[in-house]
Amino acid sequence: MRKPIQRRLLRSFPISWNVDNADGSRFEVSFNFCFSYREVAKIEKICGKENWFIESKFWKEISNSSVLPVVVWGAIIHEQPEFDSDEGLVAVSEYLTGLDAETMSRIIIALGRAYTPLLPENTRQAFTELVDNVERGEVSQAQAGNKEDEAPTKAGIGTASEQSGPSADTISASATTNSAA
Repeated sequence: MRKPIQRRLLRSFPISWNVDNADGSRFEVSFNFCFSYREVAKIEKICGKENWFIESKFWKEISNSSVLPVVVWGAIIHEQPEFDSDEGLVAVSEYLTGLDAETMSRIIIALGRAYTPLLPENTRQAFTELVDNVERGEVSQAQAGNKEDEAPTKAGIGTASEQSGPSADTISASATTNSAA
């Protein structure tokens, strides 16, 4: 008799927000954001960009309306597999439509927290501190905007010398742009 495959437990980050319907009614959605390389591969395939997520390039485009729903969807499907379909992606896109800046900022911060465990140890702490700074509002929109055009840095796979982590600017630009909207 074969021993069952043991899967790794991944840390998830709970988040919820209210969704307003056109008829004036409202409902709450609650998710647990979590990423594994399986979800990363799906995100990159849908967005048509190889190594884009692993190299943290997606942070520069996170507020883009064609990127944010895909990344949120990817963060959801590990813990809520019922959303792992085209219909699930459409639903997530609808849940994000028309949200206020504060809710969008909370979502982006939760995505940052869920992304952090994918990082190599040598970049994880710096990224965590960066997300903390964004959450506390210590990174201003002006600071982020001044550095928005700088090239993103690698955070994912490679040798230790190649791994420097995402820059504060790529994350803060995204989060502060959304929180100021």
